[in-house]
Amino acid sequence: MNKSEGKQAFIMISIMVVVVLILLIVKAVQGSEENEKIEENGIQNETYVEKQEDGTKLNTSDKLKETKTLGYLEFSNIRLTSKNGESYLTATVKNVGTSIEGDDFITITILDESGKILTTVDAYLGTVTAGAEITLSSKTSSDFANAYDFTVSR
Repeated sequence: MNKSEGKQAFIMISIMVVVVLILLIVKAVQGSEENEKIEENGIQNETYVEKQEDGTKLNTSDKLKETKTLGYLEFSNIRLTSKNGESYLTATVKNVGTSIEGDDFITITILDESGKILTTVDAYLGTVTAGAEITLSSKTSSDFANAYDFTVSR
């Protein structure tokens, strides 16, 4: 190979490298735009969310708000919110039995509309004397404000 052919080969390889780099950059930009569209659509499709003035997402699912029972414990006044990527579930827990309940860990299973488990959270439930009520508070470091329902188990 003479000097002229070497230069031509170098130029051809350089052009191919530049073309490949341009294709990779275009593909990366398109992928980024698609991810942004998916995220935007996900936010717009939050069926069970009402956004508050301060940016808090309030869950509006009637199913989630239904009273849940675990033995002699009733979970009512249920509220699920999310802010800054963290979700908070609060509920009033009433002991409808005749003996002390609680002082135990429970598992809260957050579900989507198809019944698929979005997450499970272990929460401590304080002591609840017969006929008394306490407030349960639980937090998770993900946004589950668009949940449809939840279950409670031991």
